[in-house]
Amino acid sequence: MELKDLSGVEKQAYIHLQRDGAMTKKELQDRMGLKPSTMGRILETLIKAGLIEETIDQSVNSLGRKPFQYDIAHLGKYLLGIDISRIVFSAVLCDFKMNVIDSAELPGIIEYQSAMELIDETCMLVIEMLERNGITSAELLGTGVAMVGPVNRHTGCTERVEGFPTDDWSFLPLKDIISEKLGCPVYVDNGAEAAVVYEYIYGLGKKSRSVAFINSGMGIRSGFISSNVLIRSINNNENALEHTVVMPMGRRCFCGKYGCARCYCTTKSVFENIRNWKKGGRPTLIEKNIDEIYFPDVVEAAKNGDVQCRKEISSAGEMFGYTLANYIGILNPEIVIIDGVAISLSDIYYNNAVDTARSNLPRDGSVVFHRGGSQKELTMAVSAAAMVFEKLMNNPMIE
Repeated sequence: MELKDLSGVEKQAYIHLQRDGAMTKKELQDRMGLKPSTMGRILETLIKAGLIEETIDQSVNSLGRKPFQYDIAHLGKYLLGIDISRIVFSAVLCDFKMNVIDSAELPGIIEYQSAMELIDETCMLVIEMLERNGITSAELLGTGVAMVGPVNRHTGCTERVEGFPTDDWSFLPLKDIISEKLGCPVYVDNGAEAAVVYEYIYGLGKKSRSVAFINSGMGIRSGFISSNVLIRSINNNENALEHTVVMPMGRRCFCGKYGCARCYCTTKSVFENIRNWKKGGRPTLIEKNIDEIYFPDVVEAAKNGDVQCRKEISSAGEMFGYTLANYIGILNPEIVIIDGVAISLSDIYYNNAVDTARSNLPRDGSVVFHRGGSQKELTMAVSAAAMVFEKLMNNPMIE
């Protein structure tokens, strides 16, 4: 028997052990609301199939017979997760409990001349990681790909993209290409939506009813879950938040509107403002050529006392805070996880964003902010790996 062959109630039992760890028969039957005889039959089936293991619970301090506890067994299968973003690519190899066994990293989309160049390097790096750990493609349950959107999760193809360095990312059959190169099933989804599913099931939002995941980098990406329902956009995109208007009649966005958050809150908006500042002959501590200035350079200069760089980051963080406040005011999440390059690199950006958001929320609001996901810089890659398992378990959130 394999995981895909389990009945509904058997899957539920396996999922409880996979997500929450080892537990006794009594603990598991209480969670599932089953009779002892029914629970016993399910455990016996899973043990005989080699899917779970039975051990003595040594943590119980008792002079009598110690109870048995049950946990999922290692099946000799692994999960692979790939995060393809504009700034960074990362890949992780995980077990069924989403523990990271190995990881690797490459520059993101903006560093490559074509989509296939990045995909080829990605697959070579993944194959090297598998070989390093003595794992074959046959031992992969599958590969999940968290892609900066828009992407059609049903076909595994990207859709018409905007703001990418090359046009060949549009209508790319990503799923088929990677599946052929790695020799295993591949599942593709928007990165922020994969991440919010992971955090809701396994991570920072595990005990919450509603969770938002927002990534701020070259763009702004978001995902939201309420009461086990992932709220998806109608156009397979995750960037609707970056096109909310924060400055009426402001700068023109590539979408055609004026004053979008993308034009004021993103790392791209910050470094482009500093490039224009330097182009005008005004002083800055950044000694690089104008076209070589990026967000990390602005952050470093701000730390070293560059007044204009600090001002640009502060302003971007504040505008992002207004964007967050509007988002939270509409959806009312309990947990807001803020991730991305802008958040990880700059205390100024993050603190201004959260302070501004809090000051523009209702006084009785009890939203909790988290800086970065539960897996830090690997959050989206681990989320992609988790997507493979959730697909196998027929999780309706990602169907």
